[in-house]
Amino acid sequence: MKRTKISNEIFLEALDGAEDATSFKQIKSALSNEENETISNSFASSLEEDKSKHAGRTVLFVVTLTLVLAAGLFSFKGSRFVASWGPAISLLCVALDVSVAYFLYRRSVRGTMKIICVAIEVVSLLYFGYTITILFGSDTAPVVARSYISADYNAVEQNNHGPMVSIADLLEKAKKQAGVVALSENEHGGHGVVFAKATLINQIVPGNLPAALPKEAPQAPSFKSIEEANKWLQSEQGKLAAIATSYNSYYNAIREDARGVDSAIVAEMRQNSRLSEFQMGSLRTLESSMSNIASKPELKGKSFTEKSIDPEDLKENGIAGFIGWVVELVPIFFIFLLAYLPDSREPFEKLQEKEIRNLIKNQLNTNAISFDPSRIRKADLEDLIVFARRVFTSLALLKYLKDRKASFDQLFDFNDKNPHLLYYIEQGDCVWTMTQINASLENDPDFADNMEEAIRQPKRKFSMV
Repeated sequence: MKRTKISNEIFLEALDGAEDATSFKQIKSALSNEENETISNSFASSLEEDKSKHAGRTVLFVVTLTLVLAAGLFSFKGSRFVASWGPAISLLCVALDVSVAYFLYRRSVRGTMKIICVAIEVVSLLYFGYTITILFGSDTAPVVARSYISADYNAVEQNNHGPMVSIADLLEKAKKQAGVVALSENEHGGHGVVFAKATLINQIVPGNLPAALPKEAPQAPSFKSIEEANKWLQSEQGKLAAIATSYNSYYNAIREDARGVDSAIVAEMRQNSRLSEFQMGSLRTLESSMSNIASKPELKGKSFTEKSIDPEDLKENGIAGFIGWVVELVPIFFIFLLAYLPDSREPFEKLQEKEIRNLIKNQLNTNAISFDPSRIRKADLEDLIVFARRVFTSLALLKYLKDRKASFDQLFDFNDKNPHLLYYIEQGDCVWTMTQINASLENDPDFADNMEEAIRQPKRKFSMV
């Protein structure tokens, strides 16, 4: 592979950046020059490989995002048939879902936070499922509304209009009967109490008879929301309540008039004992007709419950009622894939370590310094970074490695065993090779004490001394 040559200064900056990096982006920044060109060919290759692997995950994210947005759109439409605040909840869920999907795509959340994010996503998508199910049944809102108002119409017909017509019929019959009694009294030349009471009954006029209910309830229009449907329903129920009230008023007026006349007749029958048996019989007939009306129960309030449409009323029955839930299983499945599908990319820590070692090897090659690749690969990373930084900041050590044909790993091992002695080599003017220094340290116990002076003169001369 072609090597990218960089100065030692740039290398040291790149090494510092790569060591401090906490993300792929920071590593890329550390290993890029001012023209944003990657200075590490191995990392450039890794980026290309990662780009191809990451394409599949990007497609997964786009598909997930499309499904979430589509579900959000249908949920927004369906939520209008849940409550007035339903659309706002749908928009909030869409914002949360898109954000969470992006975080999962970028792997910005891990551990417990990832579980929380997935849970938020699932809950919001289940809300989508519920509202979509309602959406599929929203076409039935006019049918449900009309069924409710029809039931109310039937209740008013049975409990208000019917009793009103019935008591009005009783009054008509009582008035006809009173007319017969009055005529009979007139024929007998009597215009006394009986005639007066019969005339009083004939004069009962509670008002105009309210109009009958239409034969059927009004047709409900199409609705854009459950709020609009209930508003129409409440309006129609308000009209119906006014009609029921007019029926009650007419009914109770007849009843009250009958009670008044009945009380007057009963009082007259008790107080006037001079009446003939025939007259008393006529009064009893009049009192019976009035008592029959007066004994009717009073009509109060509304005879129907102002029921409103509930979202559950719009849910389809059978399989159709589960379509929304089934549809939402698809984006939920993709969310789980996005969250828990194994990352095809190399783990960050492993990539960071590999690139730091490659960066050091590349710079050793740039400076024509020999090294054992396996030794660089196996060395403790922290020790390797510290030593590489020391070597490439010391002109004396670089000169020694080149002039004495020493390998980087030889000097690294020497420093590992004799960290206090590397200082003497670092002072410059060392004419001994690493092999000579190591041999002298091994064979001469006193060499370490004399090393600073010894390595600055030829070995043969030092030996003679």
